[in-house]
Amino acid sequence: MKIPNVAVEVYSTDGERFVTWLADFLAANRDGIDEDEAAEIIATIEGGEKYYGGGGAAAEWTVRRADQRRAA
Repeated sequence: MKIPNVAVEVYSTDGERFVTWLADFLAANRDGIDEDEAAEIIATIEGGEKYYGGGGAAAEWTVRRADQRRAA
């Protein structure tokens, strides 16, 4: 699977927020994100949309391109 070379902002309902490379985010979370979900995250980010994920034992989180500005 080809991962685009883009920076993403990740933020969660527990207050965590950081910017990282998409490839680094996916690698750091490979235990909780399977290949199908990774492909969905990539497609969503490439389409310019936010990806909403998480839940269960982890906080819910959102991933978006770091260069996007918050919409009203």
